[in-house]
Amino acid sequence: MREFKAITWQTTYTPSVGLPGRIWIRRLPLWIQDITEDGDKRRSQPAAEAGLHAAFGFPILDDSEILGVMVFFSRDVQLKDKELLQMMGSIGSQIAQFIKRKQAENAFNTENNQNLNLRIGIHSGSVVARVIDLNKFTYDLWGDTINIASCMESQGIVGKIQVTENTYKSLRNEFLFEKRGEIEVQGKGKMTTYFLIGQKG
Repeated sequence: MREFKAITWQTTYTPSVGLPGRIWIRRLPLWIQDITEDGDKRRSQPAAEAGLHAAFGFPILDDSEILGVMVFFSRDVQLKDKELLQMMGSIGSQIAQFIKRKQAENAFNTENNQNLNLRIGIHSGSVVARVIDLNKFTYDLWGDTINIASCMESQGIVGKIQVTENTYKSLRNEFLFEKRGEIEVQGKGKMTTYFLIGQKG
């Protein structure tokens, strides 16, 4: 596992090369059933030695601007999970929005000598998405997932990212969290929430 991690951290993937590079060029989530048979010459052998097989990743995407890629691995050979990919793609979009907001917040504070802070709320789940205007195309998302994410933001704490247990379980292997506890969510009752602290080193 150490060798695989070392190679991963030392490798810079160009667009279309390796799993991160293919996600970068496609700007879409991607699932690989068994990375050891994927043709990634630098990582296939170390992955096999580390006992890793299935892998998936998604872009950190804000509209057409890609800010990064996140990749996850499993020790099992696993068939493609379309629902999981859709959910993680949604998380990638929310992370991108957070990054852009923090950049705007920092720029505003610097230019105006202010201390503006934002609340961020994230929930993970299925959504309804479609174009809602044929004259002026508008792509929109709605549903229970969006409503809960909105509650995470409105009942959050300034300067922090509050997430639901669904999101926590999806990201806990890659990110650090602090448990906040239970909060009352309209129409849902009490929900356990967490604060996203940062990425694990």
